[in-house]
Amino acid sequence: MNIKMRRGLKASLPVSAAEGEPLVTVDTQELYIGTGSGIKKVSDIVVSETQPDTVDNLKLWLIPSSNVMHAYVNGLWEPVVNATNTDFGGF
Repeated sequence: MNIKMRRGLKASLPVSAAEGEPLVTVDTQELYIGTGSGIKKVSDIVVSETQPDTVDNLKLWLIPSSNVMHAYVNGLWEPVVNATNTDFGGF
């Protein structure tokens, strides 16, 4: 399953997005989800080829070369989704 992830700078983040639509800020590495009438911050994201040293249940890890996203669950980084990025030059 592939999920398209909109990405851009936080300053260009839209005030709303389609319900369930994921948006990633590439400068601050935050994940937002559209609510249909707005957006809601979900988590901070670490974008790196190497596993993050710091762990936090509110962090996600995206490996750019494979576009595999991981969440820290029960003491382990677990793969969540194979994400297909859509670069649109800003939100």
